[in-house]
Amino acid sequence: MPFNQERKMRDIPRQPIYRFVVSIDGEKVSFNSVSGLNIPDDSEISLSNEALEITFHDGLLSNNNPLYQWLNHGSLDKVEKKDILVTLIKEAGGQLIASWSVINALPTKLSSLTADKNGSDIFVDEVSMIADSITMVAH
Repeated sequence: MPFNQERKMRDIPRQPIYRFVVSIDGEKVSFNSVSGLNIPDDSEISLSNEALEITFHDGLLSNNNPLYQWLNHGSLDKVEKKDILVTLIKEAGGQLIASWSVINALPTKLSSLTADKNGSDIFVDEVSMIADSITMVAH
């Protein structure tokens, strides 16, 4: 494939198949995958000395969404910790499969932002957070 065609294809934002929905301040944002939602056998984890790391991949949000505003804080010392809800949704039919309550989450990384041509939607490759605890609920 010629270089120019390859570059044009890379510049087109990926359209992920959304499986995870993140709820924050009453608003929802969809992501294709999430890593770090590991729960031990007792279905609850709470570490006082070590924060849990969670990473969301391939998301779509609007620039006026509370999650975007929270992530676009500029400095870790100016952002507040928040509780968020992560829900796994079955692709066909939208059936709930499981939910995770993430307590005292704090964004640490936001990478590869690409805005659509109108500037209202933002495609995000990766969002990383740390949290104090995670609790899972199966549906």
